[in-house]
Amino acid sequence: MTLDGNFPTHPKTQEEANKLYQVIANHMADEVIFRDGEATWAEARASFNYGLSKATKIFKRTGFRPPNGDVFMDGEFPLPMKGQDLKQQPLRDSQVQVEAEDTVEFWANQAWREGMVLATIGKRALIAYRMPAGAIYMVLIDHNPDAPPAKRGLNYADTDLCSSYLKNYRYGSGSDLHRGYQSLSVNALKKSPKWMAEVKKVLGFEDGDVDRGLRFIEEELRE
Repeated sequence: MTLDGNFPTHPKTQEEANKLYQVIANHMADEVIFRDGEATWAEARASFNYGLSKATKIFKRTGFRPPNGDVFMDGEFPLPMKGQDLKQQPLRDSQVQVEAEDTVEFWANQAWREGMVLATIGKRALIAYRMPAGAIYMVLIDHNPDAPPAKRGLNYADTDLCSSYLKNYRYGSGSDLHRGYQSLSVNALKKSPKWMAEVKKVLGFEDGDVDRGLRFIEEELRE
């Protein structure tokens, strides 16, 4: 079983949860995240925290705790690996693309907004992001390895309005005149069979009820 965007995070029994937690623990082991000394600290941190995010999702959705082990000692969750401040983290490899159910930060209305990837098709990603008042909006955005690293907002000494619209990834056109993304309404999503087929794989959207799924996403991003 591979720890990727299709990794299940809603087991029905504690036994099923234990098997998933074991896969995650194997992924988070030191020798794996550091690739026997070949990975940088930033790469190891991203790998470890990705596994931790999957484990946290299982617990939040089911209440099943992980079994005792080297990673989840006494059934408790480890703290995330830290390093440089988030706004100064090295950008991941420019070729890396997001996967379904990844949590991301999307630039909208002059600030970084918490978001979740609902689906990907080719180089395009469908992202739902939350505004402070609780409203959820969706955008389709293209992966662009040539887009500059994200440098937007007051946290950056030199804001670059042509830089990536996703923090730690390269998404957007690299041009402030043509942003490389488009807004997508609920009705437009419902009328797109190819995107609906992918979105239905996400927890909360299984029966095609987009409005209910977005409410679920809003609760996840609010936590």
